[in-house]
Amino acid sequence: MAKTFFISGAASGIGKASTRYLIKNGHSVFGTDFNSQAVEATFKDEFKQQFTDEEYSRLGYTLMDVSNDESVKAAVQQCIQKFGHMDVLVNNAGVNSPYWTAGVRMDEVPISDWERVIGTNLTGTFRVSQHCIKHLEQSPAGSGVIINVSSCRSQQSEPHCESYAASKAGLVGLTHGMAISLGPKIRLHCLSPGWIDIRHERLPPKDGKVEGGHTGWAPEWGYGMRDVDHEQHPVGRLGRGEDIAVWLEFLGAKETGFATGGEIVVDGGYSKRLHYA
Repeated sequence: MAKTFFISGAASGIGKASTRYLIKNGHSVFGTDFNSQAVEATFKDEFKQQFTDEEYSRLGYTLMDVSNDESVKAAVQQCIQKFGHMDVLVNNAGVNSPYWTAGVRMDEVPISDWERVIGTNLTGTFRVSQHCIKHLEQSPAGSGVIINVSSCRSQQSEPHCESYAASKAGLVGLTHGMAISLGPKIRLHCLSPGWIDIRHERLPPKDGKVEGGHTGWAPEWGYGMRDVDHEQHPVGRLGRGEDIAVWLEFLGAKETGFATGGEIVVDGGYSKRLHYA
């Protein structure tokens, strides 16, 4: 059954790959993002070229800042105006701390950076959910679904990622809390990706610089990655955006209705491997 998805952080990365996948598989998507340049490039240009006219008619989009109540309210109303209803909310918008990638210890990180990460990743999820609940309860499918996109960082850490890890772990708790409060009209799921190479789903920088790891941009999936990056995963490769999109479709449109409140880790088995230096 085709569903209408409302996705935050949809103009790049996992959100962009998932929007493309869901549209191609017959669903409707209302995509939102904070980055105006990415919204223009993805929704108005790239998707216009990639989709048929019928597919493009099942796409809606707008700018949305998850930290701003009025911005969220307006975006939700635009979704309802275009499609008439909402079946699945995907809370995907998130930010990182530049102090993490720079290797700065927490006692030297300004509290404003902590508040920005928690405010976007955790409080933003709560805020968007607040505005969508009444619409999800009225889903023509009989019950709505909220999927909170967390991270393997909810259970694992590396140095200097305290704010990101805390925000993503918070989403796990928020998910089961919401499941108890909002059932049976709304079901909750928490999806925690591992290393998903989505550098090619970002805007290319003006200098065209290609970067490895989780950050930066590359012209295609896996570009410039080392063999060891793939081999450390029991499945033998890094993740693709489509690996997460498949789960969003399953949880939002195909799951039979008996699962709620849990966390699903999609990381190629990496977190199950025992590591010693």
